[in-house]
Formats: sequence, structure tokens, C-alpha cells
Amino acid sequence: MAIRKGKTISGSIDRLVYRRWRKTDVVQSAPGKGGVNQTEATKKAASLFGRASKMSAEIRAMLDFFIINLYDGSNHNRMTKLVKSILEKCQDKTTSTFNFVEDSFERLNGLEFNANSPLTSSMKVIPECTYKNGTLTVNFPELINNQEFIFPKDTTTCVITIGTESYYLEDNIRSIAYKLNRFEVDNQQTIIEPQTFTFAVPDGCLCLAGITLHYYKEDRYGKTRINNKMFNPAAICGAIVTPGNFEKDPGILWTKATGK
Repeated sequence: MAIRKGKTISGSIDRLVYRRWRKTDVVQSAPGKGGVNQTEATKKAASLFGRASKMSAEIRAMLDFFIINLYDGSNHNRMTKLVKSILEKCQDKTTSTFNFVEDSFERLNGLEFNANSPLTSSMKVIPECTYKNGTLTVNFPELINNQEFIFPKDTTTCVITIGTESYYLEDNIRSIAYKLNRFEVDNQQTIIEPQTFTFAVPDGCLCLAGITLHYYKEDRYGKTRINNKMFNPAAICGAIVTPGNFEKDPGILWTKATGK
């Protein structure tokens, strides 16, 4: 319905909208169904963005045991932008199908979950990941304490967690709490010794390795973790698409990826 107010008409009739803009009467097409014509390319771009957004949410859910919901507000947008660029590179523009190879997602390596406290500000050398014959290996480097590994003021210990999760992209399912390794270091150590962790991973999946640092203060009442929304060093340190055909391992729990 359109209403006349003096010399001005406001409102809508059918697919036309009447309104006042900068002292000028304007008539334009109504937004919504039938009001905007999308090209096929626009529709495909929107579909790809939606897929990237859901995958970003799923990756964060997969690695929640690292980040414990303490990611920064820009995390989803940063991840979605990166995942969308990865999907674009792997997509056949003619058929809209995807072809993923071992290093398709390597740009996820080093992805920080909290821009307020980058992992690289607390730990100067990030673990390296390799894959061979069904095994993902994470090599934790030797670090000089208080130079290459930093303890925040008044913290006494740090629990370092390294682990993996797997994502079967074709059926859109992911593993739940697949494999974890934890070890503790304290602020009195001179050297943090190198360590190697191995994880058996399924074939035909995107396998992600992550690392997080949980710092603790200690007093007469015990230990208190200090991590919060402004301080939670956590990042992806490996992203490998394993070769072969996927088969569900009965020893691994899987859930449908929802992207929420």
C-alpha cells in the first residue's frame, strides 16, 4: 500500500516502492522475491560461500577441545574467507565438483583461533606435521624457555595439548575427540625438550592437527587456568588430505557435520 503525504507518496504497490530520498521522490523495484535477478555466477558464488561458512564452523567445532570456545570475534570470518579461497582453487568450474589432493588445505597451517593472543607470540616455533602410510606425525621442536616459549607473568605451568580430528568431506561427517596428547612444562625449565607424536588417521579424509597452550597460576588453593576470551593461544599446525578410500573405523566415533 502507498500513502500520499502532501506532495510525497510513500509505501509500495505491487513490485514498486515509493519513497523520499535526499528531497527527491524515488520509485524503485521492491526487494525480495522477484525484486533481484541473480546471475548463475552469483548463485554459485553464494553457494560456495555458504559451504565455506559451514565448513569453517565445523572445523572450529572439531577442534573445540583446543579452543574451548575462547576464539576471537573475527575468527569465523577469517576462516570462511580462507576456506572459500581453498574451495575455489579445488573446484571444477564446469561441473562445480571438487578435487582435493594431499596439500589442498595446507593454507590452514598456522591458522590462529584467537587473534588477540596468537600462538606465535607464546611459542616462536610451531610444530611440523608429516603424513606417511596412515600415520600423521607431529614434531614438537626443542625450545629455549622464556625466549622461544613465553610464560605470562605469575604463571607457573603450561599444559600443551596436541591432537587430531578427521573430516570426511564427501559424506560431510567428522570424527569426535579422535586423538589427544598432553604434556606439562613449567617456568623453571631451561629447555623444553623436543617430542614426536604419532596419530593413526583414516584414509580419504581431511585430517587436522592442532595445538593449544593452557597456562596455570598456582597458589595455596591449587592451580587456576588463566585462559580467557582475550588470551587463548591455539592454532592449526597441520592440514592434510589423506589418500585412499574412506572406510569407517569402528574404533572412531563419527557425527554428521551440521556447520552450526
